[in-house]
Amino acid sequence: MFELLLTIDDEKARADAQIETLLGMPGDRDRMTARLLHVGDSQPPFFEAIEAQLASAGFATELVSVRGDPATTILETAESHDVDRICLTSRSRTPTGKAIFGSVTQSVIASTERPVLVCHPLA
Repeated sequence: MFELLLTIDDEKARADAQIETLLGMPGDRDRMTARLLHVGDSQPPFFEAIEAQLASAGFATELVSVRGDPATTILETAESHDVDRICLTSRSRTPTGKAIFGSVTQSVIASTERPVLVCHPLA
C-alpha cells in the first residue's frame, strides 16, 4: 500500500489542487491510501466531500482532524502512519514571497526525510 498524507486547511482551492494532483498520479489507486489531515478547531465544511471524491476515484481514505501546531502535527502524523509522501499546498504570495514557501511548508520540508509534494492552487 502506498500511503499519502494530504494536509487540508480551510481553503477549498488548495484542497482542490491536492485532489487534482492525486487524480493525475500514476499507479494503482486501489493500492493507495489518502489520509486527509486537518489541523484546527473544526473541520472545513468540504472535508467529507473531498474524502468521498477520492473514494469514488478508487483511493482508500481516512479522515484525521486534530488540534495542535500544524507543522508538528503533520510531521507526527506522517511518522505515526509511516506515510510514503506528504502532500501540502502553497499559498498565493507576492512575487517576492514566492521565493520562499510558507512557514508550515518550510518547517515540514526541512524537518522530514519523507518526500514532500507541494501543490499550488490554480485559482
